[in-house]
Amino acid sequence: AGAALRIPTLIHEQNCYPGLTNRLLAPWVRKVAVSFEESRHYLGGRGEVTGNPIRASFKGARRKARGELFFILVFGGSQGARALNSAVLDALPYLEPQRLSFRVLHGTGSADLARVMAAYAGRGFDATIVPYITAIREAYEQADLVIARAGASTVSEIAACGKASILVPLPTAAHDHQRYNARKFAEAGAAILVEESALGGQALASTILALRDDPSRVVAMERAAASLARPDAAARIADMVEELIA
Repeated sequence: AGAALRIPTLIHEQNCYPGLTNRLLAPWVRKVAVSFEESRHYLGGRGEVTGNPIRASFKGARRKARGELFFILVFGGSQGARALNSAVLDALPYLEPQRLSFRVLHGTGSADLARVMAAYAGRGFDATIVPYITAIREAYEQADLVIARAGASTVSEIAACGKASILVPLPTAAHDHQRYNARKFAEAGAAILVEESALGGQALASTILALRDDPSRVVAMERAAASLARPDAAARIADMVEELIA
């Protein structure tokens, strides 16, 4: 409508693979902002790479000193938490013999809280289980490893905080966009991509143990994640808006 009325219009694409609406609008709007360079391929070559704006509280996020325990942050986001919760719980028997080397913060979603709490308690893990993680920046800062979905906000926060991650794309996400996000991070060496269909407990536990036992690999993944961060995304988009209305 903006283009038809000759109103200066800007669209922003959060994900690596653009949604249908943005793919349809891209030829007609004045400016296009994208979070990833790869998005331009699907938008007719259009798009200024700005990054994806995230909460201001993430500005200046810093890595806390590594503790003796390997800190794992787990959350499933607003969708698909149950399958991710189940996979982590299936991994607990394989991690249990070395449970004293781990600390876990697990955001379960409200529907799965009791089940997840019981599983950790029954196996003696040092774990904090909550329905939702409110102090998310602080949780990222403490984490040695993040296990999460691969939505645009999540991967942007992981990059902003420079975190190693295991990313499990939500298979029902529109146009499979989470897989494109996760693939971008995996190809950069910042994450390990695990399809939900391959998310077995033993395999997940083996991946966690391998990362715990290889600090240099975790550091390399952290650096790769940080290289994908765009801390000035909001300011760059604001600049584009000002150019439109100048």
